[in-house]
Amino acid sequence: MSVECHIKETTDRTVIGKTVINGERDSNAGAVALDTFIVAVDPSSTADSAPIFRRGIEEHFKLPTKYLHVTHYHGDHTKGIGAFRDTVVVGTSQLHQQMTRGGVPYPPELTFTDKLIIEEGGHRVELHYGGGHTACSSIAYYPEERVIFLGDLLFADEFPWAGDPSCDPDQWIAFLEETLRLDIIHVVPGHGPLCGKEEVRRQLRFLKELRLNTLKALEMDAGAAAIEMPTIYEEVPESRDTRTARHFYDFYSNKKDMIMF
Repeated sequence: MSVECHIKETTDRTVIGKTVINGERDSNAGAVALDTFIVAVDPSSTADSAPIFRRGIEEHFKLPTKYLHVTHYHGDHTKGIGAFRDTVVVGTSQLHQQMTRGGVPYPPELTFTDKLIIEEGGHRVELHYGGGHTACSSIAYYPEERVIFLGDLLFADEFPWAGDPSCDPDQWIAFLEETLRLDIIHVVPGHGPLCGKEEVRRQLRFLKELRLNTLKALEMDAGAAAIEMPTIYEEVPESRDTRTARHFYDFYSNKKDMIMF
């Protein structure tokens, strides 16, 4: 297996780490440099790519990594945590619970429920709870250079994975709407290329259309297979659309009594 992690400068103090496995792009990671240390955002996809990512960001910034912010519990965002076990692992309290319950090594030791700020020398990295994609999802925001790291709350130019059992489509939509109100230029997605607000709008349009189509199928009592999938993304990874449709249908079925048809 060939594993690479390419470090690309986003701004003076931020980078994106693009993992490539056997020639195929995988999940992204990122990092912010304060004055004397680095805040890494996700460890990269695997136990093999994480040391490459860490070495790359520390060589780029000529600084040590002090914090690792883990955005959520999925394996492509947690398998590499071991390469950062000497740092302070940070995440939501929900992430700690999820990882502990699942027996995943290195759950966050520094947790937050809504917001956490890491700052030094007038520079600040804001960590915010997001939910949506999973019940434990969070993001990192570096307002000084108008950069946001959205984790898997954004799949850029790619059909999003919305089939996690704890996925809350309404919360996801609300969070992306809130993201669009922030002063940001550079958006680092959990998957896909570096982008801007237009890609956030695109995924928001997808989620809203899928929600509407799900409610139509639910009104007809037609089942998940009847949901018309929005044609916003050209390529759909195998089974991702059917599993996403099934979760949307189940999610809104459980809210049926609160929905006005």
